[in-house]
Formats: sequence, C-alpha cells, structure tokens
Amino acid sequence: MHVVHLVALDGFERYLDGATAPPGEGLRMVSLWSWTFESVYDTGIGFGDLAHNEYKRITESGGHVDFDPKPLVANLTKDAATLGSA
Repeated sequence: MHVVHLVALDGFERYLDGATAPPGEGLRMVSLWSWTFESVYDTGIGFGDLAHNEYKRITESGGHVDFDPKPLVANLTKDAATLGSA
C-alpha cells in the first residue's frame, strides 16, 4: 500500500532548488489531503494515460473540476480492463 499526501509548498521556495539545505531539525508541512493506493500488475498504462484522462475530464466539464481522484482511478481502471480487448 502507498500513501500520497498533497501539501502546499508556500514558504518553502528557498528549499526547492536544492541550493539551501533545510534546517537540521527538519521542516514541517501540513497534509492538505491524503489517500492510499495499491499497485496492480503492469498493464502498460502509465502517467501519460492518467494525465490524458484528467485533461479529458476537465475539458468535458467546461474547464472547472473540483479535485476528486475517484473518476481518475475509475477511468484508468476501465482503460486497463479494455486494453486487452482492443
């Protein structure tokens, strides 16, 4: 099982280029949202397919989408299921 955290990087700009080391005691971030997932066998579908499905969902909705990963996963799963039947 994998855990993903969505965090805001506001105030962390100076650490993003790798030139400035974080303080010895570390940095604290707030998790704005988190979710878990499990990897399945390799279907040949990757990040490009996921991004394409998200783009399609945004354009079909007129350009505004509240973030919800469930349709992305559903589309990716559906595409994976039909991959062998094409």
